Amino acid sequence: MAFQLAHPPTSAAAAPGAISGALVPRESAPQLREAYRRAIPFQIALTGVTTGGLFFATCLGLFDMLGVTPFALLRDSAGGVAGWLPVVSLVPFAFMPLTDGLTSSVVGVLGWASRGAKTVSGHHSLAPGALRRLPSAVRLVAAGAATVLAGVLALLFWNPDPEQTLLIVVLTVPIAGMLLTLGIRPLPAASRAWRAGLAHAELTEHIRATGRHSTAVVTDVEHRGWWLDQQPVFRVRAETREQPVTTLEFQVAEYPRWAPAPGHVIDVWARTPQTTDSGDTGDTGGFDPEHTVVERQIVGQQFDSPGEELRRPASGGDGPAIGPVAPHWADAFNPGAGTPGAWTVGVVAGLVAVAGAFLAPAAWFTGDPDGPAWLPWSLGAAVLVTMWQSAEWLGLRLMPRRAVGRGTTTLMPGILAFLLMFVNIFSAVFTWGLSDHFLDGDRGGPVALTCLGSVVAGVIPFILAVAGHGALVPTVTSALLAAARRRTGGTDAVPLSAEHVHEAMLSGDPARTSQLERDHGFAVGRLLRA
Repeated sequence: MAFQLAHPPTSAAAAPGAISGALVPRESAPQLREAYRRAIPFQIALTGVTTGGLFFATCLGLFDMLGVTPFALLRDSAGGVAGWLPVVSLVPFAFMPLTDGLTSSVVGVLGWASRGAKTVSGHHSLAPGALRRLPSAVRLVAAGAATVLAGVLALLFWNPDPEQTLLIVVLTVPIAGMLLTLGIRPLPAASRAWRAGLAHAELTEHIRATGRHSTAVVTDVEHRGWWLDQQPVFRVRAETREQPVTTLEFQVAEYPRWAPAPGHVIDVWARTPQTTDSGDTGDTGGFDPEHTVVERQIVGQQFDSPGEELRRPASGGDGPAIGPVAPHWADAFNPGAGTPGAWTVGVVAGLVAVAGAFLAPAAWFTGDPDGPAWLPWSLGAAVLVTMWQSAEWLGLRLMPRRAVGRGTTTLMPGILAFLLMFVNIFSAVFTWGLSDHFLDGDRGGPVALTCLGSVVAGVIPFILAVAGHGALVPTVTSALLAAARRRTGGTDAVPLSAEHVHEAMLSGDPARTSQLERDHGFAVGRLLRA
């Protein structure tokens, strides 16, 4: 989408269109905005279920310590406590993997981002204003609700004695009350900010569709000295070609490959309504920031070779290397670019799943019936997660259009497999390894097989996920380019370039992405913005 010169409101007190806060526009095509909007309910539900599930499991572990347990399979030879220690230790991880996805979707819908805390990779985008607390609020509410549910189930159906009842109430009521209070408190402000942000985005689309169109020429560009999502942030000044000449000023974050420069052309739409007692009587002319929309042109502009000063500095030591010149998907357009080995990663992940599938039953059948009965199910889950990772990577090559549309990622199965590895290993060591039978030599085989199967089905998928993440987007882009060339037979009147794709993904014209797919057979989606 294009963006207004005026920032959106960042709090309930700010009037719509008021300039407030240090925000940076993060434009997206209308189709991408709609894809982000559709993803938000799923990401909220997934965030809530993940956090709530882990807190629910934590409460069950605490109740099991008190002797209140709903299922026999939750108890083991160590009295039930040892088997739950790994699960309790995983609760903090619920606050990590999914926050970026929800935040990115909110930013993608509203088209604006605020600057997060500085890290070794630069600043990361946060949702503007009160919406930046939305992910944590969702997690806190889910955690509080799960705590209440676990306490209610324990009191009503698991027959605690009076002393256990008192302990359950003392444990759950203060914790749940604190979590729910902290989670619910920011929601009204976030809801108001969401509605105001949507209204601002709709006004931007309206101005672009109905406003007076002209162009402006960039006269001055200043690098602000910081980076947002690996992209340098610039202050841009441009002069309109329409008389009288008006100077427009705005911020933009862009990769060094397409950094703005003097002489670049910018599209401008303006519609300053004249309001009287009879309503809106038309455009009064001029370029009021609250009713002016700008959009950079990419195709046809002359871009200089980016210098090192525009790339995010390297962190040194084992920190991130120097920042990228362009997004990962653009690598596939470089002359002589090879195809990343998605087939290799997918096949390796599949072999890991098969190996884990043999090791998990071996640990099950050689184990002791008195051992943790839920451990084989956890091992089986690790194997299934690894198979999921294999399917994801193979799907990148077989169905690239579906992958780019739904924003698939191979990181999540790798992270889940890694966490399950800790659950399995700790459970085997604590419940079998610390028993008298193991000290006598009867349990060494099952514990060794369990640990080995857990490492195979956990560490390797995690390494594949982290190492292959950088090749994820180029893999999809290469597959899309190959499909586009097969579709057009190499007869494009205008060869497809990375500039065409980049401009289409930023343009507020909904026809641009459709034209890109119709003329070149190249589909764009949320994955290319990762």
